[in-house]
Amino acid sequence: MNQLSFLALVIVVMVLAGALGGLVNYLLQRKEEPESSNFWRSLALGWAAAFLVPLFLNMIASSLMSDIRTEPSKALVFLGFCLVAAISSTAFIKTLSERVLQEAREAKKVAGAADKKVVEVAKKVSEMEPEVERVVDRLTEPEPLSAVAAQASLPVQGPMGFPNSDGPVQGIRNGSTGGGARVGGTQEPEIGRLENDHTQGGRSEAEMVHH
Repeated sequence: MNQLSFLALVIVVMVLAGALGGLVNYLLQRKEEPESSNFWRSLALGWAAAFLVPLFLNMIASSLMSDIRTEPSKALVFLGFCLVAAISSTAFIKTLSERVLQEAREAKKVAGAADKKVVEVAKKVSEMEPEVERVVDRLTEPEPLSAVAAQASLPVQGPMGFPNSDGPVQGIRNGSTGGGARVGGTQEPEIGRLENDHTQGGRSEAEMVHH
Protein backbone atom coordinates (compact mmCIF):
# COMPACT_ATOMS: atom_id res chain seq x y z
CA MET A 1 0.00 0.00 0.00
CA ASN A 2 1.45 3.34 -1.07
CA GLN A 3 1.39 6.54 0.95
CA LEU A 4 -1.61 8.07 -0.82
CA SER A 5 -3.74 4.95 -0.47
CA PHE A 6 -2.80 4.65 3.19
CA LEU A 7 -3.79 8.24 3.98
CA ALA A 8 -7.04 7.91 2.06
CA LEU A 9 -7.97 4.74 3.95
CA VAL A 10 -7.16 6.27 7.35
CA ILE A 11 -9.18 9.44 6.63
CA VAL A 12 -12.20 7.50 5.36
CA VAL A 13 -12.14 5.29 8.46
CA MET A 14 -11.94 8.28 10.81
CA VAL A 15 -14.77 10.13 9.02
CA LEU A 16 -17.09 7.13 9.02
CA ALA A 17 -16.24 6.15 12.61
CA GLY A 18 -16.63 9.75 13.81
CA ALA A 19 -20.03 10.11 12.17
CA LEU A 20 -21.28 6.76 13.45
CA GLY A 21 -19.89 7.37 16.93
CA GLY A 22 -21.38 10.88 17.02
CA LEU A 23 -24.80 9.46 16.11
CA VAL A 24 -24.55 6.85 18.85
CA ASN A 25 -23.46 9.53 21.33
CA TYR A 26 -26.44 11.69 20.34
CA LEU A 27 -28.87 8.83 20.82
CA LEU A 28 -27.41 8.01 24.25
CA GLN A 29 -27.57 11.65 25.35
CA ARG A 30 -31.11 12.03 24.00
CA LYS A 31 -32.20 9.08 26.11
CA GLU A 32 -30.46 10.25 29.32
CA GLU A 33 -30.61 14.05 28.89
CA PRO A 34 -33.12 14.96 26.17
CA GLU A 35 -32.93 18.67 26.82
CA SER A 36 -29.11 18.98 26.45
CA SER A 37 -28.75 16.64 23.48
CA ASN A 38 -27.74 18.13 20.13
CA PHE A 39 -27.11 16.12 16.98
CA TRP A 40 -24.63 18.48 15.31
CA ARG A 41 -22.74 18.94 18.54
CA SER A 42 -22.44 15.17 19.01
CA LEU A 43 -21.40 14.75 15.37
CA ALA A 44 -18.66 17.38 15.64
CA LEU A 45 -17.34 15.88 18.88
CA GLY A 46 -17.39 12.42 17.28
CA TRP A 47 -15.30 13.56 14.35
CA ALA A 48 -12.87 15.44 16.65
CA ALA A 49 -12.41 12.37 18.84
CA ALA A 50 -11.90 10.10 15.82
CA PHE A 51 -9.21 12.35 14.38
CA LEU A 52 -7.42 12.33 17.76
CA VAL A 53 -7.04 8.54 17.73
CA PRO A 54 -3.73 8.58 15.74
CA LEU A 55 -2.29 10.91 18.41
CA PHE A 56 -3.49 8.58 21.13
CA LEU A 57 -1.93 5.57 19.39
CA ASN A 58 1.35 7.42 19.05
CA MET A 59 1.37 8.32 22.76
CA ILE A 60 0.92 4.69 23.79
CA ALA A 61 3.62 3.61 21.27
CA SER A 62 1.22 1.46 19.29
CA SER A 63 2.28 0.07 15.90
CA LEU A 64 -1.29 -0.18 14.62
CA MET A 65 -0.89 2.63 12.08
CA SER A 66 2.18 1.04 10.50
CA ASP A 67 0.57 -2.40 10.60
CA ILE A 68 -2.26 -1.17 8.38
CA ARG A 69 0.27 -0.77 5.53
CA THR A 70 1.19 -4.44 5.55
CA GLU A 71 -2.14 -5.83 6.75
CA PRO A 72 -5.14 -3.84 5.49
CA SER A 73 -7.38 -5.89 7.77
CA LYS A 74 -5.90 -3.96 10.69
CA ALA A 75 -7.99 -1.03 9.47
CA LEU A 76 -10.96 -2.67 11.18
CA VAL A 77 -9.12 -2.47 14.52
CA PHE A 78 -8.41 1.18 13.83
CA LEU A 79 -12.09 1.66 13.03
CA GLY A 80 -13.01 0.20 16.40
CA PHE A 81 -10.67 2.62 18.21
CA CYS A 82 -12.14 5.59 16.36
CA LEU A 83 -15.71 4.42 17.04
CA VAL A 84 -15.10 4.05 20.78
CA ALA A 85 -13.45 7.46 20.92
CA ALA A 86 -16.36 9.05 19.03
CA ILE A 87 -19.01 7.47 21.26
CA SER A 88 -17.31 8.73 24.41
CA SER A 89 -16.08 11.86 22.66
CA THR A 90 -16.39 14.27 25.58
CA ALA A 91 -14.53 12.06 28.09
CA PHE A 92 -11.98 10.92 25.50
CA ILE A 93 -11.08 14.44 24.42
CA LYS A 94 -10.82 15.65 28.02
CA THR A 95 -8.65 12.72 29.14
CA LEU A 96 -6.35 12.93 26.14
CA SER A 97 -5.95 16.68 26.55
CA GLU A 98 -4.99 16.30 30.21
CA ARG A 99 -2.47 13.59 29.36
CA VAL A 100 -0.86 15.69 26.64
CA LEU A 101 -0.56 18.65 28.99
CA GLN A 102 0.91 16.45 31.73
CA GLU A 103 3.58 15.05 29.42
CA ALA A 104 4.39 18.56 28.25
CA ARG A 105 4.87 19.69 31.85
CA GLU A 106 7.08 16.68 32.61
CA ALA A 107 9.18 17.34 29.52
CA LYS A 108 9.59 20.95 30.57
CA LYS A 109 10.63 19.86 34.06
CA VAL A 110 13.24 17.46 32.67
CA ALA A 111 14.58 20.16 30.37
CA GLY A 112 14.82 22.58 33.30
CA ALA A 113 16.75 20.04 35.38
CA ALA A 114 19.14 19.43 32.47
CA ASP A 115 19.72 23.17 32.06
CA LYS A 116 20.43 23.47 35.78
CA LYS A 117 23.04 20.72 35.62
CA VAL A 118 24.68 22.38 32.62
CA VAL A 119 24.89 25.66 34.54
CA GLU A 120 26.43 23.91 37.57
CA VAL A 121 29.04 22.16 35.41
CA ALA A 122 29.93 25.42 33.67
CA LYS A 123 30.31 27.12 37.05
CA LYS A 124 32.65 24.40 38.33
CA VAL A 125 34.73 24.60 35.15
CA SER A 126 35.05 28.37 35.49
CA GLU A 127 36.15 27.96 39.12
CA MET A 128 38.86 25.45 38.12
CA GLU A 129 40.28 27.58 35.31
CA PRO A 130 42.64 29.70 37.53
CA GLU A 131 44.11 26.59 39.16
CA VAL A 132 44.62 24.93 35.77
CA GLU A 133 46.33 28.04 34.46
CA ARG A 134 48.68 28.11 37.46
CA VAL A 135 49.63 24.48 36.91
CA VAL A 136 50.26 25.08 33.22
CA ASP A 137 52.38 28.14 33.96
CA ARG A 138 54.40 26.19 36.53
CA LEU A 139 55.06 23.36 34.09
CA THR A 140 55.98 25.66 31.21
CA GLU A 141 58.11 28.08 33.28
CA PRO A 142 61.67 28.39 31.76
CA GLU A 143 64.67 27.25 33.85
CA PRO A 144 66.59 30.10 35.54
CA LEU A 145 69.88 31.17 33.93
CA SER A 146 71.78 30.59 37.20
CA ALA A 147 70.86 26.91 37.17
CA VAL A 148 71.90 26.57 33.55
CA ALA A 149 75.25 28.23 34.30
CA ALA A 150 75.83 25.96 37.30
CA GLN A 151 75.24 22.89 35.17
CA ALA A 152 77.59 24.19 32.48
CA SER A 153 80.44 24.73 35.03
CA LEU A 154 80.43 21.10 36.26
CA PRO A 155 83.42 18.98 35.06
CA VAL A 156 82.75 16.39 32.44
CA GLN A 157 82.83 12.95 34.04
CA GLY A 158 84.52 10.13 32.26
CA PRO A 159 83.18 6.60 31.94
CA MET A 160 84.78 5.58 35.28
CA GLY A 161 84.07 8.77 37.18
CA PHE A 162 87.38 10.52 36.36
CA PRO A 163 87.45 14.20 35.42
CA ASN A 164 88.51 13.39 31.86
CA SER A 165 87.53 10.71 29.41
CA ASP A 166 90.82 8.76 29.60
CA GLY A 167 90.96 8.25 33.40
CA PRO A 168 94.20 6.87 34.89
CA VAL A 169 95.47 5.68 31.53
CA GLN A 170 96.03 9.25 30.41
CA GLY A 171 97.98 9.89 33.63
CA ILE A 172 100.31 7.01 32.90
CA ARG A 173 100.74 8.21 29.35
CA ASN A 174 101.74 11.61 30.68
CA GLY A 175 104.26 9.98 33.02
CA SER A 176 102.31 10.73 36.20
CA THR A 177 101.10 8.34 38.90
CA GLY A 178 98.98 8.94 41.94
CA GLY A 179 102.08 9.77 44.05
CA GLY A 180 103.42 12.38 41.63
CA ALA A 181 106.50 10.29 40.37
CA ARG A 182 107.19 10.23 36.64
CA VAL A 183 108.42 7.29 34.60
CA GLY A 184 111.33 8.15 32.25
CA GLY A 185 111.63 11.76 33.52
CA THR A 186 114.58 13.63 35.01
CA GLN A 187 113.63 12.70 38.55
CA GLU A 188 114.47 9.20 39.83
CA PRO A 189 111.44 6.97 39.47
CA GLU A 190 110.19 4.96 42.37
CA ILE A 191 111.01 1.66 40.64
CA GLY A 192 114.66 2.68 40.05
CA ARG A 193 115.09 3.63 43.69
CA LEU A 194 113.86 0.21 44.78
CA GLU A 195 116.31 -1.52 42.38
CA ASN A 196 119.27 0.50 43.78
CA ASP A 197 118.33 -0.48 47.32
CA HIS A 198 118.20 -4.15 46.28
CA THR A 199 121.61 -3.93 44.55
CA GLN A 200 123.28 -2.28 47.54
CA GLY A 201 121.84 -4.94 49.86
CA GLY A 202 123.25 -7.69 47.64
CA ARG A 203 126.72 -6.15 47.64
CA SER A 204 126.78 -5.95 51.46
CA GLU A 205 125.92 -9.65 51.74
CA ALA A 206 128.68 -10.58 49.25
CA GLU A 207 131.32 -8.64 51.24
CA MET A 208 130.30 -10.32 54.46
CA VAL A 209 130.69 -13.76 52.85
CA HIS A 210 134.11 -12.80 51.42
CA HIS A 211 135.45 -11.80 54.87
